[in-house]
Parts: sequence; C-alpha cells; structure tokens
Amino acid sequence: MSAPTLETLRAKIMETQARRATLTGAPPAHSEIRAALLAHLSESADRTSRAAGARVASHPAHALRVPVGPDGSVDLAPLLSLLFGPDRLAKPLLSAMEGLNLPDGMPAAERAATVAALDAELDDLERREEREVCRMEAAGRRVLRRPNARPDIVLALTDAAGGTA
Repeated sequence: MSAPTLETLRAKIMETQARRATLTGAPPAHSEIRAALLAHLSESADRTSRAAGARVASHPAHALRVPVGPDGSVDLAPLLSLLFGPDRLAKPLLSAMEGLNLPDGMPAAERAATVAALDAELDDLERREEREVCRMEAAGRRVLRRPNARPDIVLALTDAAGGTA
C-alpha cells in the first residue's frame, strides 16, 4: 500500500480538526445540565438561608431584599430556591429545556477521552504530513506548509529527509 499523498493527509487533518471543533463546541449532556442546575440552586438556597436568617434577626424588613448585580441584573435563584426548594424550582426550568428538543450532549468524561483521541490522531497526521513535506522538499519540489501548521510539529522533525518526529 502506498503512502498517502500530501493532499490526502491534509484532507484528513481538516476533517479531524472539524470533528474536534464540533465536539468541543457541542452542549453538555442533559444529565450534567440537570446536576449543575440542582447543585447551583441547592447551594444558593443554603447560602441564602444563612444570610436571610441574619437579616431577619437584624433588619426584619430587609429579609426578602435581593441585591442588584453590577450589571443591573437580579439573580432570583437564591431567594426562590430558599422559598420553594431547589427541586421545585428546577422542575419548570428543566421542562422548558426539554421542550427545546436539544440534542443530548456527550458526557464530560467521554468527551474528554474522545478529544484526547482526536488530539493524538491530529498529532500523528500532522507528523506524517511534515515528513511528507520534507520528503518532497528533499526531492526538489517546492511545497508550502499549511498556514495553521503547528510549529511544534514542524520544528520537532529531527531528520529533514523523513526521520521520526
């Protein structure tokens, strides 16, 4: 079997880069979104419970005051989580999310393993590409490197005639 051409290697690199970009830009798994929302609401309720207790003791009229953020926003999650409970507050929010019919993302651990595999595949493809570029240059052909060729791969090649990177 003959070695892949430079164009074939570059096409595989572009495809692998696109798969990696799609994967890293994809939304998280629904289960992780649910867990993060419930953790945030629970932590907010706990924090607000402590603060509200202190406010009731010192200034009862300020017990339900909600601070305004520097950007002018008001985060109602802490107060609503305290008053209604994190599970009850999360239910309509999660129902609204499910109503969007968003695709379920890959779990974080699986995503990290897949990204690592794609990174290893890219390393191999780019080393093979650089060896092919060096082979072609040694044969007297003028070859342009990809504008986004990784310098660490280009510079790591120890033998310009196609040695190992």
